[in-house]
Amino acid sequence: MAKVLIADDDPFLLKIYSTRLTQDGHEVLTASDGQSALDMALSEKPDLLVLDIMLPRLNGLDVLSELKSNSGVSKISVVFLSNLAQPEEQEEAKKRGADEFLIKARLTPSQVVEALQKYTGPPVVPKEVKGAPEKEGAALPPEEERTDTEVKPAEKIEESEAVASTETPSKGKKS
Repeated sequence: MAKVLIADDDPFLLKIYSTRLTQDGHEVLTASDGQSALDMALSEKPDLLVLDIMLPRLNGLDVLSELKSNSGVSKISVVFLSNLAQPEEQEEAKKRGADEFLIKARLTPSQVVEALQKYTGPPVVPKEVKGAPEKEGAALPPEEERTDTEVKPAEKIEESEAVASTETPSKGKKS
C-alpha cells in the first residue's frame, strides 16, 4: 500500500483519482492548493505526490522545488498531471526533479491510475470478480443455484470411488 498525495484545484478530479486509488488499496490524501500540498507533503511524507501545475497559492513547479530542496522529503516521487502540454512546462518540471509528466486531456482516469502504478505498485485490493465470494472462505451459492460445471464435494468423492471400483489392475498379461 502506498501513501499518495494528490494536489489539484478541480474537486471532481480529486474525487475521481482519490476514489480509484483508495479502491486499489492505497492511502490517499488530497490538497486543493499548492501551499496545502507542500504542508501535507512535509508532514505526511507520502510515497507519491501527483501535482497539477496551475494551483492556487503556490504553483506545482514551486511546490516541487521546495520539496526537492528539503532533504526530509526530497526522495518523494512526483508526477505532474496537468493540461499544460507545452514542452517548456514539461522540460521545466523534469529539470526541477519531476519523475513524470502526464497530460490530463490525453489520458482516461484508468490510464492515469495505471501509469501511477510505476510508483504505487499494483493494486493491493483485487478488483471484484463477478460471481466470486466477497471474502475468502465465504459460502458457495446454494446447490440449486450452482451450474452444471460446478462439482459438489460429495459428488466428487462418489465419482472417484465409482471410477476406482470399475478399474482392474493389469497383471501385464497379453490378451
